[in-house]
Amino acid sequence: MVRTYKRKTDRASYGEEILTQALNAVRDGMSLKKASKEYGISRPVLRRHRDGKVSAPGTAKLGRFAPVFLPEFENELLAKVLEMEKALFGLSAMDMRKLAYDLAEKLQVCHNFSAQTKMAGVEWLRGFISRHPQLSIRTPQGTSINRAVGFNRPKVEHFYKVYRECLQVHTYSANNIWNVD
Repeated sequence: MVRTYKRKTDRASYGEEILTQALNAVRDGMSLKKASKEYGISRPVLRRHRDGKVSAPGTAKLGRFAPVFLPEFENELLAKVLEMEKALFGLSAMDMRKLAYDLAEKLQVCHNFSAQTKMAGVEWLRGFISRHPQLSIRTPQGTSINRAVGFNRPKVEHFYKVYRECLQVHTYSANNIWNVD
């Protein structure tokens, strides 16, 4: 089942920054009607936010679901995955889900991931991939004859170039380097 997430409404399309500016203008003495016209936000919305009848005044949130990770942590996770891809170690979907669960536990972030399987959900992974289209999550397969033939001197040299770069960036001791054939 593939779910597509298209915006179905123009509600809160003005953004949080414009809403905050409009609320500050109303607090500084501008009328609701004038602020509504100037900032393009309806009067009832401004009135609810001004009167504190919204759970988080000044924020525009649609729906009941909130992202698990803050953008900076999600970017950190993305950087780690891209680093592993560069080192020719691709991650499967299961690996990504386990990595996300471990990160959420380490950061002590409130999440709704499964504690029983110790993995993030499929929907979280689908959303993460849609937010970061540069990722390529694939299921590992056996080595085909074309790949075996394609393993030549330039490819090996490229591998060792990447390997040297990894060793320069990170300091690994000899007991942490494994040959996994």
